[in-house]
Amino acid sequence: MNVEFKRMDLDDWLWFNKRLSVFKVEDTAGYSMYDGDEIVAAWVFDNYTGTSVQCHLVIEKSRALRNGLIETIAGIAFEVLGCYAIYALVPSNKEKALRLNAHIGFTEKCRMENAFALGVDSVLLELTPEKCKYYEQRKAA
Repeated sequence: MNVEFKRMDLDDWLWFNKRLSVFKVEDTAGYSMYDGDEIVAAWVFDNYTGTSVQCHLVIEKSRALRNGLIETIAGIAFEVLGCYAIYALVPSNKEKALRLNAHIGFTEKCRMENAFALGVDSVLLELTPEKCKYYEQRKAA
């Protein structure tokens, strides 16, 4: 796999938004993970507070997970942005996404009943540097 991360352009945003409808807000920024000319994953950060950020993630090809996707996301959030936590809102009926997030190290903080649709809760997930299985905190020199 020939991995390259690129800051999202309009075509990347359209690709992402076709798979996961996310509204752009003032601080929305994203990156795409390419294997050659093919997008294999992409993520968007928004609602940055200085200590946390919300993440929206689309994984098109599972090989992205074996090639540094989560390490890169965690590194940007925890090292570059200086966040204590990454948050994600996931519909309760998206079982595959919930399992993947749990595997990464996200923990459930709360559920908002019927927030996505009648009978579909919004699950607020949190990922901290200590709980992220794909991130090794760097020691200060």
